Amino acid sequence: MPLHRTSGRWRLGLALALVPACLWGTLPLAGKQILPTMSGLTVAWYRFAGAALILLLILGSRRQLPARPPVGRNRLLLVVAVLGLAGNYACWMVGLAYVDPATSGVFVQTAPLFLAAGAWLVFRERISGRQAAGLAALVGGLLLYSQQEVSHGAAAGGQYGLGVALLLSAALSWSFYALAQKQLLVGYSSQQIMLLVYGGSALVLWPWARPAEILRLDATQVGCLVYCILNTLVAYGSLAEAFEHWEASRISAVLPLSPLFTLLFGNLLHLAWPQRVPPDHLTLLGFGGALLVVGGAMTAALSSRTPAPSNEPTSVPEDPPC
Repeated sequence: MPLHRTSGRWRLGLALALVPACLWGTLPLAGKQILPTMSGLTVAWYRFAGAALILLLILGSRRQLPARPPVGRNRLLLVVAVLGLAGNYACWMVGLAYVDPATSGVFVQTAPLFLAAGAWLVFRERISGRQAAGLAALVGGLLLYSQQEVSHGAAAGGQYGLGVALLLSAALSWSFYALAQKQLLVGYSSQQIMLLVYGGSALVLWPWARPAEILRLDATQVGCLVYCILNTLVAYGSLAEAFEHWEASRISAVLPLSPLFTLLFGNLLHLAWPQRVPPDHLTLLGFGGALLVVGGAMTAALSSRTPAPSNEPTSVPEDPPC
């Protein structure tokens, strides 16, 4: 099977990659309103089931449903994508039982770094010196940004290490999903892939879901749950489309911006609903880390590299220089 080749429209790929980074930044704020009443795995199941139903109706009305079920290697890739995404949510939710939310945000952001490594190993995407420097700055910024939270969690002892291991497993699981999803673009459109992944993930999570818990939600929580479903549909749909146009290693450098969107929208929501959304207190150390995250992500995403000679055929993805 030939490897997936990007379209080379990197500006469109960048814009599409910013959509999930922004939307995922708002997701913890909405999810936090629901979790006191509904279990995390049930929230995840509603997100996947709701997104699958909406996308099924959209593609059905356009007569764009998959014409054939995946076979051969595509079937294996679909299984990897489904288990990767479902495993990401399962490990993340269990890991949250052992660490605080701020610490979880740090370690989950290693997922784009695993994705960059996978893009280099699987798709043989080149990583320039400037891109590597940007990724290094990004890692340093994430650690600096949440240094106090991580230190506090480590000092607390107990099963903190287990929680961190689960969060890193969640990040690694997500990278397997992303790489499999990118390769599936060879045979299916991004929306067709997401329909199959959403439906498969909902089936995987069904044994642990308790759908009746929705009856205990108040009006605000129902609104947050609907937002989580639409967030899933738009964010992952945009990510899938971004893979069509831009390299996975560069997309991976944009996604870690989501904690900064969490900080931004969290403080804005606190001004509007102080009784529901607590404020985030950003220290000078954290502000320096935030600047490193932004600078490192943009450097890694937008740094140029030397293209392969145009007269030499190749089966690996090649984009024109940025």
